[in-house]
Amino acid sequence: MRLYFPEYILILFLITAGYMDLAHARIPNLLTFPVIITALALNYYLQGINGLVNSMAGFFIGAVVFLPFFIKKGIGGGDIKLFAAIGALKGYSFLLHSIVYSSLTAALITIFILIKRRKLVSSLRKVFRFFYSLLSPGMKVEYPGKKGSIAVPYGFAIAVGTLIVLVTIK
Repeated sequence: MRLYFPEYILILFLITAGYMDLAHARIPNLLTFPVIITALALNYYLQGINGLVNSMAGFFIGAVVFLPFFIKKGIGGGDIKLFAAIGALKGYSFLLHSIVYSSLTAALITIFILIKRRKLVSSLRKVFRFFYSLLSPGMKVEYPGKKGSIAVPYGFAIAVGTLIVLVTIK
């Protein structure tokens, strides 16, 4: 696999963001904003207007797709900016793969944490009850709630999932 300058920036960025999320539970603007600006300029420089359009599409998709989750306090703003930076750097097609692999990685991390804390079965019961109540006419919807919920380092999952995409998909 041949790496180009944008991929080196992406690798360094993902390692730093993943570490920051694990160590401090946040991904600072000081990390994400320079990458976004550099990505837009770099894609314009390397690929012209088409590169800039692809970069901007990736940025906007990364920023907008997870906005409802941010509003509902499901993920942090740093996670959204991380996806936006990935989209700006590699474009929307790469970003869509990154979203899928990052979500799968987050699911595996969540399962691992639940097993470690011995809460997997009780959590699965809550999830099944929630979906059953959604699908049952006339039944009151039972929300799993925040009580006893766990924090998953989604920025770390995004970093790992995106690195998997980088090394497996051309």
